[in-house]
Amino acid sequence: MPGGGQTSYTVKPGDRLYSIGRQFGVNPYTIAQANGIGAPYLIHPGQILLIPAGGTEPSPKPEPGPNTYTVKPGDTVYSISRKFGKSPAAIINANNLTNPSCIVPGQVLKIP
Repeated sequence: MPGGGQTSYTVKPGDRLYSIGRQFGVNPYTIAQANGIGAPYLIHPGQILLIPAGGTEPSPKPEPGPNTYTVKPGDTVYSISRKFGKSPAAIINANNLTNPSCIVPGQVLKIP
C-alpha cells in the first residue's frame, strides 16, 4: 500500500468511480477528490487511482449467477448491471444491444 494507508487501483475497461467506490467501500466523490478528478469524473483504463484510507480491501465479486436474465417491467440495463455486479457496457456488449434504452419485459439477456 502507498503511504498514508492508501491503496492504489488500476482502472479497467468498463470501470466507473461509482463501481470502484463500491468495491473498496469508499465514496466515489472521495476517490475523485483524492485523485484531482473533477466533473464529469472521467477515468480511463490503465489510470492508477489512489483509494483513500478508510476503504477496505476489494470486496469479493458477487457469486456467479445465472448466465441469462429475463427483463422485468421497470428494468434498465443499469439496474440489471447493478443486480449482477457487472458494468452496463459489459451487458450491452454481451447482447449486442444497439439501443440499450429499448429493452422490453420478457427479453432474455446474457449476463457475462
